[in-house]
Amino acid sequence: MMELESGEGKSNCNCINDAKNQRRVGLIYDQRMCKHRTPDNDYHPKNPNRITVIWNKLKLAGIPQRCVLLKAKEAEDKYICAVHSKNHVNLIRNISSKQYDSKRNQIASKLNSIYFNEGSSESAYLAAGSVVEVAEKVARGELDSAFTIVRPPGHHAEYNEAMGFCLFNNVAIAASFLLDEKPKLGINKILVVDWDVHHGNGTQKAFWKDPRVLFFSVHRHEFGSFFPANDDGFYTMVGEGPGAGYNINVPWENDRCGDADYLAVWDHILVPVAKEFNPDIIIISAGFDAAVGDPLGRCQVTPYGYSVMLKKLMDFAQGRIVLALEGGYNLDSIANSALACIIPLHLLSGVNHAFFFLLFTLVRRKVNAFWPTLADELPTKLTNPKAPPHTLLSSSESNDEDDEASKFVSEDLVSAVKDVVGPILKLKVEDNHGNMDGSGISFYDLARYGHGRAPSQKGGQGDQRSSGSFTRGQSSGRQVPAGDRATTASDRPSTIAINRREPSFYVPSPSVLLDGSDSEDHVPLIHRRGKSVMEELDYAPYRTRPKVDFDDIFAAHVGQELVVSCMQLVAQLVGVADYAEHITANHSGEIKKLKGELKKSEAEKSNVVYAQKIAESARVVVVHAMEEANAARDDAIVRANSLEFERGVDTTPG
Repeated sequence: MMELESGEGKSNCNCINDAKNQRRVGLIYDQRMCKHRTPDNDYHPKNPNRITVIWNKLKLAGIPQRCVLLKAKEAEDKYICAVHSKNHVNLIRNISSKQYDSKRNQIASKLNSIYFNEGSSESAYLAAGSVVEVAEKVARGELDSAFTIVRPPGHHAEYNEAMGFCLFNNVAIAASFLLDEKPKLGINKILVVDWDVHHGNGTQKAFWKDPRVLFFSVHRHEFGSFFPANDDGFYTMVGEGPGAGYNINVPWENDRCGDADYLAVWDHILVPVAKEFNPDIIIISAGFDAAVGDPLGRCQVTPYGYSVMLKKLMDFAQGRIVLALEGGYNLDSIANSALACIIPLHLLSGVNHAFFFLLFTLVRRKVNAFWPTLADELPTKLTNPKAPPHTLLSSSESNDEDDEASKFVSEDLVSAVKDVVGPILKLKVEDNHGNMDGSGISFYDLARYGHGRAPSQKGGQGDQRSSGSFTRGQSSGRQVPAGDRATTASDRPSTIAINRREPSFYVPSPSVLLDGSDSEDHVPLIHRRGKSVMEELDYAPYRTRPKVDFDDIFAAHVGQELVVSCMQLVAQLVGVADYAEHITANHSGEIKKLKGELKKSEAEKSNVVYAQKIAESARVVVVHAMEEANAARDDAIVRANSLEFERGVDTTPG
């Protein structure tokens, strides 16, 4: 860990002085925790590169300069003994000493998925001490939140046993420390969220009967066949005695769960319970092995998905959150996911309500005949004044307006459709990053510099994007010239097919992250029950992604706002179509009567036919506009996913 007197330490101090009114985010990384490795330096998924790649990613994005950098400290035995037995603490304290040189491997072989070496003891004490350190500072109010880049992880470690790559239970030790050792800090209730793809069996057992800790875990379980290969992670395991109900498990019985699945769990289970529990602080076992491309987890959570999960939790405990690194075995995925999680700790952005207001209004008006409680209008304060919702015709309005229905449809509806469809029809997103509206501003420039503002200088590195090449995300890594790119759906980057339900500023492709043949150079681990973690691993070489800086991430977020704008236009078009359908449904009787009378007059009949044609034309236009908007959305996501490469190789911040 850098001393505060070093160059980076000085920049950190300046950052603190310049950001007194901003959120204070603590950050711990210590190179000494890299000493824990396999005895013969053989490859292992839990290797030191995991924390090194995260730290390098954060440095390239300029994150350390925006954080309060802290030194890692070793945990004291008395705090560790609150969670582990004395025998276990003594074993981990001495396992790296010379007296254990001859029997170290033998001891490890008797444990489930564990290895030891000369640096294991120090690393384990530093990892536990780091989480305790930042948890206390967040509880005191010295920090608003914190991220600890630690190893070895901890959530599998039980009272008297190391297992699953875990030596000490870092999160459980920190939670116990706040509750029992520092009562004056006022921490009476702690929410522990474990989103690692493996069940946190050790943390669950540590607080099985304790109502002060609400333990929530979402994980792959597969009826007890997935590591740690027992029934502890089943949904029926809810705690015991005073702790009954304070242990919640959401077990996936299959792989490939993605953003939408996890966010549904958040919205329908975790968030409602957290609101009622009202924790004083939140500690997250932040494993990133459910991320896209992870060889063990085999799920599809994107970095954006992790950031949204974290943002939802920041609504509780006044945003006092501590993240402790757990699993994650794809170097690109864990680096990008960690970066995506640390950004929300700094930025508390507002919500754009325009799209949601339109959607909610349409749904409420569609079903209010069945549910009168939805008849009242939504509060107008949620409305975006630039895009007010269309007022639908009420069935209680006078019959005088019924006679005007045909004229209203043929005139006002056409005008409304033109107002909404016009901007979409003018929107052109070129495959080669060409101009969108003839103004000379490309899609990249619009996302990078904002609406209506072009860069002050063209031609520099990273700005000449219309004629260059970029990586399509294919497994071959081939560079495809922009002009040669096909526009068919089958030729689109495979990253888009991973999860269309949530936009993401970086969605790694499994074909890129897992490209290569299977390797059988696995480290054989001896275990006593179930499958070892290594047996779950289908290792393949990792691919290196281009580097990205902090500004690129925000540029990608701006690109997402453009996607939201397109969605808002689509929502308005849906409102127009629903408006026409509403008129037809409410005046079906009058229309039938008019049809009978119009048989006497060819002119009147032609007016009705004309009105029907206009309505049908409007529906066709709506469908066409929605297709255009969907294409624009897909293209926007492609641009967002390719921003890393488009920035070029030299992406050093500043």
